[in-house]
Amino acid sequence: MMLQTLSIEQTWGKDRELVEELQPLKQAIQQATELCQRILLLGRRSADTRERVYLNDLVSNTLKLIGSTVDRRIQIQSVFDETLPRLYTSSALVSEMIINLFFNARDTLLDGLQQRSPDSDWTPRIRVETSGYWVQGETSQFFQRITISDNGMGMTEAVRQQIFQPFFTTKKTGKGTGLGLAVVWSCIHALDGKIQVESEPGKGSTFILEIPAEARAAKKVKQVVPDAALLPASGSHRSRILLVDDNELVVRSFSRYLTRSGHHVTTISDGQDALHLLQREHENFDFILTDLNMPGLSGSDLIDAVRLLPFRGRIIVMSGFVTPEQKESLLLKGAAVVLSKPITPDRLLKELSVDPIFWQQTNLAMNAHHAHAHDHDQEPHELPIPA
Repeated sequence: MMLQTLSIEQTWGKDRELVEELQPLKQAIQQATELCQRILLLGRRSADTRERVYLNDLVSNTLKLIGSTVDRRIQIQSVFDETLPRLYTSSALVSEMIINLFFNARDTLLDGLQQRSPDSDWTPRIRVETSGYWVQGETSQFFQRITISDNGMGMTEAVRQQIFQPFFTTKKTGKGTGLGLAVVWSCIHALDGKIQVESEPGKGSTFILEIPAEARAAKKVKQVVPDAALLPASGSHRSRILLVDDNELVVRSFSRYLTRSGHHVTTISDGQDALHLLQREHENFDFILTDLNMPGLSGSDLIDAVRLLPFRGRIIVMSGFVTPEQKESLLLKGAAVVLSKPITPDRLLKELSVDPIFWQQTNLAMNAHHAHAHDHDQEPHELPIPA
């Protein structure tokens, strides 16, 4: 749907009124996307990349991102422990938790503002703190803590016992999905951390996130791609793309957008038909874009079959939901990258910017690298996609 709206903008971009009318539709698509991602996050451990980051920088940057969305009557205080070292964690998951807890505090303060008289001397306040502590035992472990507190409505013990259940909410109908705190629960457990909640009715609430400084990373295979410095400049070729998806709307939107971006696109709605075409004309394609869940021959089975052919282009997998285990399997089979739907146009064009001729020259070496890493139970070295 997002590609469809962008395609309309490309065609009728001079019609300012039409473009303005599309903006609410694009916002609705984005909101639906975020809701779906939250629901999916509840059912799986995240495959987000772990990295060494400074917690203070991560918290500060997240607050800057969301600060402009807060009612100016609400005071925001931040107190950072400047002695904290880097920690090994997922920036995406930590930011997700901060955003959800911050908005939860904001909402309860807005409720308080509505219930109090204008001449009240109560000042709504959100306080965000960072700190660290050691846990002694057979193996000592250092935790870094994020504390988010508010002086809002607070909650009863009965409510506190249910707040992390999916779809539980005390908000009015249409004011919340009941997923925010459930997502926080899922994220903190994906990081092998802990969460504590302190609250009393009328006295506000405090949420304490405790994140191990050396969070255990889930074993995964990282995609192997050529070094950006070795890649030729993008935009120097028209890619020949085979698009395989049984969703007519997806096929029409992707095909139209990619064609207008200068690529030649062939579409097929059935995996078995795609295989028959590739068996005859594999040399006529630089890229295969395939969905996973299709009737007949699935996307995964198509990759298995294509790898028996002398096809030397890139295979890009598109899926609405893929587990870390499925992603690992697909990369080992020979997929160049696995993209989660909805796919932004910039990300898709970025993947298609890799010169197919250059890729053909490196593909065999990359597969050998995967096999070597797999035989020695190692993770393949990850190199960046060109900017």
